[in-house]
Amino acid sequence: MVVGSIALIPGFVAFPLAAVLRDNGAGVPVEDLDSIFFPFYTGRKGRPGLGLLMVQKVLGLYGGSIRAYNDDGACFEFTLRDYG
Repeated sequence: MVVGSIALIPGFVAFPLAAVLRDNGAGVPVEDLDSIFFPFYTGRKGRPGLGLLMVQKVLGLYGGSIRAYNDDGACFEFTLRDYG
């Protein structure tokens, strides 16, 4: 069951491009914030725990980054560089 909503908030119009994906759910447990990008880490049973690791790796290949924090829900901030 999914609870809450998700909003994509664009940061910059030009590169580097930053965006924040934010939900209004319970957020990521504070003790897990340092672990969520580790391989096979999962907060839910039955999940492989590779999604955020893969996002981090792909963004890194293109000079980007991702960070996670809580602010009235989970927030994931993405940054992309211009490779054009």
